[in-house]
Amino acid sequence: RANKDRPQEMSSKRPVGRFREVIQVPNTKSVDPRFDSSGAPGGGKDTFRRRYAFLHTLLYLAPRALTSQPPNHPAPQKEKNPKFKAKMQAQLQRLEAQLKDESLRRRTQALEREWKSKEKVAVGSGKQPYFLKAADKKKLELLAKYQELKEGGKLDKFMEKRRKKNAAKDHRWV
Repeated sequence: RANKDRPQEMSSKRPVGRFREVIQVPNTKSVDPRFDSSGAPGGGKDTFRRRYAFLHTLLYLAPRALTSQPPNHPAPQKEKNPKFKAKMQAQLQRLEAQLKDESLRRRTQALEREWKSKEKVAVGSGKQPYFLKAADKKKLELLAKYQELKEGGKLDKFMEKRRKKNAAKDHRWV
């Protein structure tokens, strides 16, 4: 007995359940790995992304497939039905946003991987390990974006847009 006040045997006054569990059978429930919260069945999110990398190529081709419809369906820009046109435009916008998010995630992951490899080398030579905080990750991303814009010659345009945006924000509070 777990408690001294509990009866030594089960009461005969309570009815026995109709369906008794005679043999315990392990509950094997199949789960779609795309919607599994644990990430993947054997190694986390990186393994999952490697296994389903072909989905990224399909995602990349999807906007082209949407804009080049079969002959009986015109492209979303030339569609006459406003409901169908809005639906197609929303789908196209969603796909483009997914592609943008995926490329951003890949870029940040590459930066993080590069940082970790440098850190491993430094730790191997006797340095105390340092783990990046979220703020430091953002700084690294900003530096990488700055370098990319500088190499592409688009830095001036970007900074001008940023200045205008900040000026508009400041003007709003004045």
